[in-house]
Amino acid sequence: MPARESLISELDRAIIRRLQEDGRLPVSTLARELDLPISTVNRRLNHLIKGGLLKIVAIPDNDELGLPIHVIIGIQCDVAKGEQTGQALSVLDEVRWVAMTAGKFDFLIEAFFASNHHFGQFLTRKVGQIRGIQRTETISVVRLIKNRFVWSELLDAADGQRVEAAES
Repeated sequence: MPARESLISELDRAIIRRLQEDGRLPVSTLARELDLPISTVNRRLNHLIKGGLLKIVAIPDNDELGLPIHVIIGIQCDVAKGEQTGQALSVLDEVRWVAMTAGKFDFLIEAFFASNHHFGQFLTRKVGQIRGIQRTETISVVRLIKNRFVWSELLDAADGQRVEAAES
C-alpha cells in the first residue's frame, strides 16, 4: 500500500515547528527566518488556521492558575446514550477535553479543580446528573512528566513509519 500523502507541506511544517517554539512570533520574523516573502508565509499561515490544521493558543500552568487538582476520568455509559453523554460532558466548564474511546471506558475526560471539595461537587452535581453514565473511575495526576505539543516531531516519526510500511 502506498504511503499516504501528507496534508501539509514542508513549508507548513517549518512554520508550525517555529511557532511551537514561540507562538507570538511576528510573521515578518518568521518570513525572514525561512527566507521567504512575508506574503507567502502569511498566506500559508492563514491557510493552516482557516483550514483548522493549526490553532495558536496559550497553555497556562494549572497550579499557577489555582487549579491544582488535575484528573483524568474514565466513564462507562449506556451505549445508546453515547452521543448525548459526550455532548453533556463537553459543556462542563471544568473539563478541558473529552474523548470517546474504545476499551474499558466509553469516554475519557481531563479536568481541573480548585480543591477536592470542588472536585467532589463536580462528580456529584454535574457528572452524576448526566443520564446514561453508569460508572466513573478517576485517575489523579500527581505530577505531569511530559506535556509537549511538538507536532512536528510526531509527524516526523509518523513519516518514518509510513516510509517503512510503503517499502514492506
